[in-house]
Amino acid sequence: MATLTLNGYRLQIRFVEVELKNLRLDPANPRLHSSYLTHELPASPSQAQLVRILEQLPEFDSLKEALVRNQGCFQPPLVTNDNRVLEGNRRVAAMRRLLSENKKSGQWSTVTVQQLAKKITDAQEKAIRAKFHIEGMLSWDSLSKLTEYLAIADRDGVDSLAGMLSRPPKQLEPLLVAGRSIRLFSQAYPNLKSQDLLLVLAGLCGVKQIEPNLVISTSQRCIYTHIDDERPTHQTFPLAQIMRWLAEGRFTASYNDGTRNHTIKPSKVASEFRRVREEGHEAMLHFTEPEGSLTKALAFIEAKHPTLHWRHTQALKQTLKFMGLLNQMKPIKRDENPELHVQATACYHRLAQLLGIHQR
Repeated sequence: MATLTLNGYRLQIRFVEVELKNLRLDPANPRLHSSYLTHELPASPSQAQLVRILEQLPEFDSLKEALVRNQGCFQPPLVTNDNRVLEGNRRVAAMRRLLSENKKSGQWSTVTVQQLAKKITDAQEKAIRAKFHIEGMLSWDSLSKLTEYLAIADRDGVDSLAGMLSRPPKQLEPLLVAGRSIRLFSQAYPNLKSQDLLLVLAGLCGVKQIEPNLVISTSQRCIYTHIDDERPTHQTFPLAQIMRWLAEGRFTASYNDGTRNHTIKPSKVASEFRRVREEGHEAMLHFTEPEGSLTKALAFIEAKHPTLHWRHTQALKQTLKFMGLLNQMKPIKRDENPELHVQATACYHRLAQLLGIHQR
């Protein structure tokens, strides 16, 4: 009998052919996390609801085509001893669609699966999901990945997640704060289903990018804890207040000043909100007043400081602000920290462009 090695333990599995209709999709599938956060799925979804969400994934049609080209399932799904799918939910959903489209052929009525020989614990099930979805680096959406990162940290500890991502535990603090803040927002505002809003909240926590690679930007961070009673003095606004602003659309709404329409990309919200805060009280009033918004505050700043010289001056002031910190750091070596080296090189190239320095 074959075995699956999991955290030092060997779980026995057997290859068996089962009726496709007898397999049950897994409501705890990590790829569904974002659908729970945006309330597209209820807390206890039906099998039909799970199928509907899986069929909406962008890779669903290409997966169907791959199954047809292969004339079957190219990798047996992993199922529990009572036929609940732990890994391979998308494949099972795609085969069910093929079965419904080709009822007469009977080709897709059965499938070979890897079935666990014995019942396993909830902790082992969670570890299997992490093994296939996180360590396997399968592509999935940012919110689901963020939620699974938080689940791993809560279950196995931050050190375990840090080892998985090859990051120092302290560096992952913004990621965990973002996950907990998004969870609170989803609970407080269940009718808001926009993933962009949740990713804006993550950006305000310092998480600039999750997928395809995790990028943390501490300079853009304005949320340092999800617990308002414990927030530090440099977290000026309570999380509850920021969530209200987010729900009201202040961070993402467009603004028309009579001459043109001002819009903002969700990925730019954190950096532009920092710019408004640094500009001072008057700019913030355009954000906090009734009918105020981030774009309205930015339009005020642009009208107040329209010259390129002023923008260059402000940029240089910010650059000089961090020069003292940079001068205390050791050189960034490509072989020791390739991701940080890429980011630093990008900064260098941008400065070279601004100064007209020709590079070989």
